[in-house]
Amino acid sequence: MPLVRCAVTDGPPLVVRWRSQPGMGVAVRRSGEASAAPPDADDNVAEIAAGDPGPEYEFVVTTDGERPSPQRQEAPARGSAPDQVPLGNAVEATLVHLAIDDRGRIWGMARFEVVASEPVVRMRFPAGTRLFDVLVDGREAHATPVESSVWDVRLHDVRWPRSILAVFAGEVGSSVDSGDAMLIEPPRIEGLPCRDMLWTIDAPAGMRVRVAEPARVVDAGVWRAAQAEVQRRVTAVFAAAVEGTLDMDRERLRGFAAARDAGARPALEAEWERAIQGLPEAGRSRVWVVDSGSAALTIRTVRPTPAGEGGRNAATAVLVAALVAGWLIAAWQPAAWRAALTWSWPWLLAAAGVSWVIMLRPMLPGLALVAAGLVALVARRQGAAGMSAAAMTASRS
Repeated sequence: MPLVRCAVTDGPPLVVRWRSQPGMGVAVRRSGEASAAPPDADDNVAEIAAGDPGPEYEFVVTTDGERPSPQRQEAPARGSAPDQVPLGNAVEATLVHLAIDDRGRIWGMARFEVVASEPVVRMRFPAGTRLFDVLVDGREAHATPVESSVWDVRLHDVRWPRSILAVFAGEVGSSVDSGDAMLIEPPRIEGLPCRDMLWTIDAPAGMRVRVAEPARVVDAGVWRAAQAEVQRRVTAVFAAAVEGTLDMDRERLRGFAAARDAGARPALEAEWERAIQGLPEAGRSRVWVVDSGSAALTIRTVRPTPAGEGGRNAATAVLVAALVAGWLIAAWQPAAWRAALTWSWPWLLAAAGVSWVIMLRPMLPGLALVAAGLVALVARRQGAAGMSAAAMTASRS
């Protein structure tokens, strides 16, 4: 264990104090020595003279009050302190929220529920992704770029599950409006298997997202149930971590776990979630996808059939058929066709307007056709009445 000390040769000695669980003995030796000084009977304390080389010293841990062995012991693996229970080494779940615009740009955030044994994790995002912010348990963390679209993040403490929130932006290409398939690589933690991938995808305005198998599109209720199952697993791991923590840290960690389990979010996380995970804008649709592992997601964006498009197509087909039938009848019986057309055209006009109002939107053209047909019928009736009155007057005279 590296110990901080002032770099002077005639200063005071370095005094090191430590705590340990009941039944556990701790002694200190200088690196390279075969034996260790026994622990003080009254207090866990060691003094290191100012002129001694260092400052690296080793803590030798024993249990049940045994004396430290004179043989050199292997240093415990990093992240496996004696007050820490084994937690595994995996990503319990990755929750990704993406919003795609009509130019093929994406923006969103990825939340990694991580149980790590190493204090440094490596995040990999799709090529061309820009990272804007990284939060670890709601606190800003520094992400060190390693290569293109790859960053290292230090967790500082791996005694309990950590929640890493990464805000990013990128591109999926210019094929959004073409309907071609697009491959979306998921954000991931390198070297750690991922149990569940939960996606939320907002389509471009006026479009819908189609997802290829084996990924499964679910409704909001099923997605929330999957999210609750992830939270249940994380809570169980937290409970094991709390039980294996020193007494002085146990209550603090238990309170932190309870707040997370209740859904409370730190201020910075809440701000990002309100900005990105809010309700989709008008004209935008949202899909929820449940997947396993870290496989890429294949999607395509399509424009849905506008409301009334099917009725408009049917009406067009009927109109074309009627015109063809009328042309055939006119060629076969031209005199009868002219008489029928002269008598029926106002009724046909009104009927066409009524059909438009029932089947198509907007309704205004249909109402105009109905009005034109009614005006023609009224004019015909008035003309017929005038002709009848004139005939009666001529017969009397």
